[in-house]
Formats: sequence, structure tokens, C-alpha cells
Amino acid sequence: MLTVLITCMLTLAFTIQPTEAEQFLHLSLDTDRDIYILGENVTITLTNISSETVNIGGYPAWGWGLSAYFEIVATKEQWVPYVPFSRMVDLKFWMLDGIPYIKVSITFSDGGFSISDWGTVVREGCEIWVDSKIWDWTGPSILVITRLSHTYNLGRLESGNYTFTFKAWGNNVKSINFTVTEIIPEFPPAIILPLFIILSVIAVIFAKRRTPRKPKN
Repeated sequence: MLTVLITCMLTLAFTIQPTEAEQFLHLSLDTDRDIYILGENVTITLTNISSETVNIGGYPAWGWGLSAYFEIVATKEQWVPYVPFSRMVDLKFWMLDGIPYIKVSITFSDGGFSISDWGTVVREGCEIWVDSKIWDWTGPSILVITRLSHTYNLGRLESGNYTFTFKAWGNNVKSINFTVTEIIPEFPPAIILPLFIILSVIAVIFAKRRTPRKPKN
């Protein structure tokens, strides 16, 4: 991986052209050691071992046997904390059986992202938030749009106006305002008729008991 990194950096840093287009160049690349610790400086030696002169932009002509020295820092691909942009996040609110829910969806540009913790719902008055942990892979990743989603159950809330904020690593990413209203429970239609019949029978029984009987002659 270090060799690939060195090759890429040299390719971006220099434009090497031979004086004769049909000749082939032979360059030797060496480093000052074989094993590196992350964060150490790496010394690279690039030597022209061909018989042709090399032209490097901004530098004198590079003849046979001449060397160039470069220093880079040894690095390794890793997961690093990531805070998404607000435009990447979609928040959706709805109520079900008197319980408010919030669905958070995040759209990433590639597959090199991960969410290790969606956070726990925290409430202070009318302010509700979650603090997530999102990671970005510094190495290569699959180039496909990825969408990750999670739904939060906010529990029973009193009637009123609330604000839900989605956070990442303590940073506010996006908020949504919503209103909770008290829902009056309704009887299911299937039990209305049986309930009406039962109540009618009870009413008839009580009416008969309260009706005075005529004395027998």
C-alpha cells in the first residue's frame, strides 16, 4: 500500500518527459528502510538509470545517475469520525397509536461509511435529540450511493410542540418541528352493534323491574 501511495504522489507531483519520444526511461525508486511506523517520515530516492535525459517541470534537466529525494508520511487507511451535511439527512415524523416516531435517513455518496451508534433519545422539555456516531473510511470504497435509515420511538408525549434534532459527534446536523395532539379513542365499528344490543337488553330489564305490578283480585 505504501508503494502505491508513493507512486500516486510522484505521478501527481511530476510530469516526466524524455528528450526523445521514442526512447524508454528507466527510473529506480528506493526508500530508506523496509518497515515504517505510522506517522514516521519516509525518505524516497528516485534515480534516473537510463541513458536519456529527463525533463521535470520547474527543475533542471535530469541526466543519467542523478537522483531526487522526497519525504512523505507513512499512513494507513482507517475509520475516522464523520459529520454529514444537512442536505444528506432526511427527517420524517408520524404518529401511530398515540406514539410519535421520527425516521432518520442519510444518503452517502459511496459505500465507505458506517454508523456504529444511532444514539439514544434524550429529552429536555420540548427539545428532543439523539447523538450518533458516524464513520468514514479513508481508503478505497465501492462507488455506489448508499442510504442508511433508523426509526426512533419517542414514547408517550404530552400534547404540545416539540423539536427533534439529529446530531453526529455532538454537532447539530438537522432538526424538525412537530406537534403532538391528544387523540380521543374511538370504539371499533365491529363492537358498536353488539354493545348497543347489550345496553338495550340491560335497559329493558331495569325498566321491567321498576314497573309496578298490578295487585291480583
